Amino acid sequence: MKLHLPLPKIKHLQFLLPAFAAILIFSCSSPNQMISKGNYDEAIDVLIKKLDGHSSPEKSKQLAMAFNAANNKDIESIHELKSTGNPDIWYDVFRFYKQLEARQQKVAQLDSVLLQTAEIKFSNYDPDVEFTREKAAIYYYALSQKYLESGTAEKKAESLNLLKAIQDFYPGFRDVDVLLANFKASEPLYIYYHIQNDYPYTLPPGTANKLENIDFSKFDTPSYRFTNSKPSQDQFKIFVQLTLTRVKISPERTGELAYTESVQMQDGIAFELNDDGGFVLDSLGQKKQVPKFKTLVCFVTEFKQEKSMMLTGKIEVIDRDSEKTMATRSITGESDFKNIYAKFKGDMDALSPETFQLVGTKKLDFPADALMIMQAGDKLAKDAAKKVIEVLDNVEI
Repeated sequence: MKLHLPLPKIKHLQFLLPAFAAILIFSCSSPNQMISKGNYDEAIDVLIKKLDGHSSPEKSKQLAMAFNAANNKDIESIHELKSTGNPDIWYDVFRFYKQLEARQQKVAQLDSVLLQTAEIKFSNYDPDVEFTREKAAIYYYALSQKYLESGTAEKKAESLNLLKAIQDFYPGFRDVDVLLANFKASEPLYIYYHIQNDYPYTLPPGTANKLENIDFSKFDTPSYRFTNSKPSQDQFKIFVQLTLTRVKISPERTGELAYTESVQMQDGIAFELNDDGGFVLDSLGQKKQVPKFKTLVCFVTEFKQEKSMMLTGKIEVIDRDSEKTMATRSITGESDFKNIYAKFKGDMDALSPETFQLVGTKKLDFPADALMIMQAGDKLAKDAAKKVIEVLDNVEI
């Protein structure tokens, strides 16, 4: 069990705490403390500031100790990496050589007599830096080509990151600039859109907010991406303002149509009679048979239920950089409900194939206005996305 003991009461504690904190900070920031903890570069930074324009044998000795320890640590890491024989080590090796070079340049700013007294010796890392830089670039380049050939979106993204890394640490390497330009040309154009409801009348509860947040991402193409979450300025070039101006709701309508369908069907056989009412005989003297028909009738009452919803609006396609409207287009979205059902009285065999398809149909409930508005909203969004893409396909961006 942990015991929580009360702190001892110290008179004038508020005056002692700042002094204690200062001692603690000084202790933690002592070059010797840093060196003992392996924070060699931090110690070097502190010592360079203390030695800049000043002479101190003790601090010069500390600087030499930190400098040599930091270099030895990096060189040991380089040897360990090289001993693996792996081809993916070269960027890390390059970074260690750059670190050795940067540390040396930092220390070289001090007085040369001070450096000589401290017996700090410098090395020429230029050949190692250039050799490992090229080896790292060659490996990254080969790996990027392999990822690019895979064809998957994930691997292409990794290929792009590798090429960007090469451009960062080895500008001008091979055709990296061209490959990056090709990547940029093939990247989709991001379109930031905003939906505004200017319909002056009340809509069903919840629909106004849903209409203003319709997701256009379902209409993305390899060349265009839609987003309604405002990205940073450099992540989109096209802004689309979609304005809803009108909602037309048709009343629920039910129509009725009554008609009769009939058909003649064979119902056994009969003997053919002559004009005198006698039997007609065939060449063998037998009574001549003929088919007998009956008429089948069915009475049909057909009902039609209809309801529709239409949304009307407009889009403005705006260039973000110039803030100029590139195009304005009208847009519409319609939702239709139609249901046909029928009732029958009579012989169902009298029905035509088209009418027979109505067998089993029934009356349905009319859909709610809110549902139809959202269905029309999806059609409106589809029409808007289509027209935005048509505009962008015909302008130079």
